[in-house]
Amino acid sequence: MLSIVVLASGNGSNFQAIAEHAAQANFTVKALIANQDEAFALQRAKKLGIPAHCVAHHAFTDRKYFEQAIDQVISQYTPVDYIILAGFMRVLTADFIKKYDGRIINLHPSLLPKYKGLQTHAKALAAGEKLHGMTIHFVNENLDEGPIILQVPVKIAADDDVSSLMQKVQAKERQYYPQVISWLAQGRIRLEGTRVYFDDQLLTDRGIA
Repeated sequence: MLSIVVLASGNGSNFQAIAEHAAQANFTVKALIANQDEAFALQRAKKLGIPAHCVAHHAFTDRKYFEQAIDQVISQYTPVDYIILAGFMRVLTADFIKKYDGRIINLHPSLLPKYKGLQTHAKALAAGEKLHGMTIHFVNENLDEGPIILQVPVKIAADDDVSSLMQKVQAKERQYYPQVISWLAQGRIRLEGTRVYFDDQLLTDRGIA
């Protein structure tokens, strides 16, 4: 059975969706790691009976030592097939990414390559976009890049604001992030170099249609 460790920073709604889906799918969530004490994701994990760890980034003077502490936690749950970033608001170093090359998955709230970084919903509204959405991708050494697995668009209504647009995108996140992990567990998704295959078919730069 596929095993994952989830990294989160805040509310943890995507973590909970993943964990609840795991019960009826073919993967297991071995642990949650949060980078700040007040992350509500920690409480969600405890209620779900999933081991919860806080590795507070502010306790470390260097990202290298922070990531070493995360790595020590992950090593407690070996084997771990994938590390799932679910609202994890820290930039990982190249060394960490290389260690888990092809095994880190991220969800970003925009249709990449548009609107990398933060405040994606506000940026999309300010640009007058008609479509926004979310992207699930393998992580590489560049911020919010890496081979795309899936993109899901949402329509921007004339009366949408940041809050309403965020809610639309988050609903898609909670639906599709667990699904992608299930596909990984079923062996339907694989990464070869920088190319992603779904059911043995090479995907386009936009991922699964």
